[in-house]
Amino acid sequence: MRALAAIVLVVVSLAGASPAGRAAPQSDAIPDLLGRLERAIVANDVGAFRALASPRLAELDQFLFELTLFGPDVTAATIRERDREAVAGGSRVLAEMLVERQGAGRIATWQIVTGPVNGVPKIVG
Repeated sequence: MRALAAIVLVVVSLAGASPAGRAAPQSDAIPDLLGRLERAIVANDVGAFRALASPRLAELDQFLFELTLFGPDVTAATIRERDREAVAGGSRVLAEMLVERQGAGRIATWQIVTGPVNGVPKIVG
C-alpha cells in the first residue's frame, strides 16, 4: 500500500510539469484527447474510446488498448503527456498512464500516434 501511495505522489508531482519543459499552445487538442481517453477508461466506456480512435487504427492496436486499459474493476486513471514529436500527418505522443484497479496501480508508458480525421484529432496508432 505504501508503494502505491509513493507511485501516486510521484505521478501527482509530475502532473504539473509540461512535456519537455515547454508549454502547450492554446489551440492544442492533444491534452483534450488524452483527457477524454482518461474519462473513457474510468467509466469503462469502450464506445467512447472507439469514438476517439480513427478508422485507420489497426484492429490489433485497438484490441490491445481495450484489453489493457478497460475493465469494470478500474477505479481511477491518470494520463500525462511526457513528450511529443511531429510526424507526417499528426503527432507521436509519449504518454504515461496510471490505471488503478481495486487499490492496485499500474503505470505504463504508451506511444500514441494522433492525426486529424475530418479536422478532429483521433488516435491513429
